[in-house]
Amino acid sequence: MFGHRLVGLMHRKRTRLGAGVPPHEVEVTDIEIVESDAALRDGIPAAFEDTLSLDHRYDVIANVLAYHARYHGLEVRLSDTELREECET
Repeated sequence: MFGHRLVGLMHRKRTRLGAGVPPHEVEVTDIEIVESDAALRDGIPAAFEDTLSLDHRYDVIANVLAYHARYHGLEVRLSDTELREECET
């Protein structure tokens, strides 16, 4: 969702400034404009909740990953095998 909005902003910016030639650099202000979009901020959690409600297993995976990150840190990753084992317990 964020990427889609950012690409749209960059297309509008390119149209306004003239096509030029690539690359079109993304500036900090471009990121800030997209981040400040209230509809996007509201839409991301809603999309996440919609995804979790598609299948109860998604909710299990999200909770296992959140628990692991909380107690082991965001930098510590679970292998596919470890994630599967944690989800099965």
